[in-house]
Order: sequence, then C-alpha cells, then structure tokens
Amino acid sequence: MPIDKCSYRDREMQKFVESPTRTGEAAVEVVVGNTSAIPVTFTQGVPIIEYGDIASLASGTLTTILTYTVPVGKTLALEKIEVSGCNVADYTVEIDGANKGKRRTYFGNFNADFEYKGFQIATGLVIRVRVIHSRPSAGDFDATLVGALI
Repeated sequence: MPIDKCSYRDREMQKFVESPTRTGEAAVEVVVGNTSAIPVTFTQGVPIIEYGDIASLASGTLTTILTYTVPVGKTLALEKIEVSGCNVADYTVEIDGANKGKRRTYFGNFNADFEYKGFQIATGLVIRVRVIHSRPSAGDFDATLVGALI
C-alpha cells in the first residue's frame, strides 16, 4: 500500500510500507505523536532497524548500549545512528574497534544523530554504540541503527 493511500492510523501501525516513488521497494516510516510520517527510502538492499537501550546507568561508567555485527555474506549500507538519553552524556560509535564518531548531548537537547549516508561496512565487522555520563543520578540511554543489508 503506497504511503499516500494510508490513513494516519494505518501509518502509525506500520513499520515497513511500499515506497511512494518506486514500486516494489521498501520505505521506512517513523511516526511520533501527532506528526506526519517521514519516509526514508533506500536505493538498494533490505532495510534494517536495530535498537538497544540501558536503564539506570551509573555516573562515570562507559557502557555499550547497542552492538550490531554485519551478517556473513552481506554488506551494511549504514544510513544513521540516533542516540538519546535522560542525562547529559557523551556517545561514541566504534566500527571494528575504531572510534568513528562522537556526539555530546546537553540540557535542552538530549538527542543526537550520527549521519553516515550509506557508508558501507563489510561482512563480519562490529558496530558498537557506547555512552558515558557524569551526572550525579543514574540515567537511561538508547540507540537506534538504521541501514540496509546489500
């Protein structure tokens, strides 16, 4: 069913729908609250979304919140990684043990994105998202990886 033919309620309940511009290709749709859908279309491959979170993380503890290994025989076209939490924090993305990005969140915006725009990651390599915070209270943190397997 094309995106423009779905009611708001239908879109809210569906994660994968057909692309409105390319018949037979998947589009990923994210709906939050009472907003319109935001389609994200991949030019090739099978879309994936991986999510990880950690609750009640103590201050000063570097912790992995998401780990993803590219399956054997596949390449990951990494679009982006979104991170969020309830405390000021530093997030890092590692690919095969090497630091490939860092974002800091602060009061007023506890969300950050790492944009990779189709960066290809070879089979067997591990992507790790880590977080550390220094606030006195424990915090909850999460990460979402969006990409396509080709």
